[in-house]
Amino acid sequence: MQELIEQTLQNLSIAYRLVHHQAAYTMAEMEALNLNLGCTHVKNLFLRDRKSRKFFLFCVKGDKPVNLQLLSIKLGVAGGLSFANHQQLQDKLGLMPGSVTPLGILNDEKREVTVVLDSGFTDTELVGVHPNENTASVLFMFSDLVRILVEHKTPIQYMDLK
Repeated sequence: MQELIEQTLQNLSIAYRLVHHQAAYTMAEMEALNLNLGCTHVKNLFLRDRKSRKFFLFCVKGDKPVNLQLLSIKLGVAGGLSFANHQQLQDKLGLMPGSVTPLGILNDEKREVTVVLDSGFTDTELVGVHPNENTASVLFMFSDLVRILVEHKTPIQYMDLK
């Protein structure tokens, strides 16, 4: 686990569990590992507007389908949303494809990425996210994920995509 993440979790006194596993690049690959961790895995989509001026990290329950057209309408993004490219992912969050995670936001020192959290999560829900690498998962409460984002002064929006 990256030092910045471990330090952040310790500084905020967040209880967590780290589980190492085979690399998982997609939610389907994560499911196929059949780890039975007793948590909700978070699906993370790193998105941009048409002109690459606004960036969003959309976090939703792993089994929930996402309609990018509906999401762009609800976010008020003219021209729609699309996936950011590999270089933008590296530049904004310091991550490689397949390792997208809300913990990558700790690398966004300029606060250029807005995190959009699906309102389907509950504060007491145990969630699993990659610790900036896809060969492990960090498990902690959803409310603790929100605390990390708030402490980092990350722009956050909540959205219901029903």
